[in-house]
Amino acid sequence: DFGAKMIHNNHLSDSYVINSTLSKEVGYKMKQPYNHAILTLIPHYDFKYENFKARVGVQLDYQIDIENEFNIAPDVYLDWSATSILSAYAHFTGGVHQNSMSSIFDVSHYFSPSMAYQNSKLPYVIDAGVNIGPFKNATLEIFGGYARANDWYMPCVESGVHKMESIDLDGWHLGVAA
Repeated sequence: DFGAKMIHNNHLSDSYVINSTLSKEVGYKMKQPYNHAILTLIPHYDFKYENFKARVGVQLDYQIDIENEFNIAPDVYLDWSATSILSAYAHFTGGVHQNSMSSIFDVSHYFSPSMAYQNSKLPYVIDAGVNIGPFKNATLEIFGGYARANDWYMPCVESGVHKMESIDLDGWHLGVAA
């Protein structure tokens, strides 16, 4: 589908507002379009000693948007292999998530491409886990984590119109994988 391919990586968004002075046939007036981009730098230090590996750094995100912003988030990875069948890891990350039309359409194809969605922020994401195995070609992973998201877009329907609502949220995840 040619139209879907054209929209897939479109980061140019037009905002619309209702203008009561226009005729009922038109109903909407286009506001000034805007582009948004993220410039990311991740300076880090890598360290390895016997069975321990670490990557310690920060993620520096400069948002080029309606309001230019600078964000700092952790970028830390710790991995330890206790034995050939037991290892553990902890990751502390974060950053800025760009809400492209492609990522919005991954949630639902019913959203209007004329709506403007700003970036979401992840101040921190913490993931940790333990890997056990292999035992007879099977590995068991026990993992968990916690994250905080600001301006995260969640789908909703208001007056029959599909849209994304910006909310702040945080939550845990736990699991086992084989």
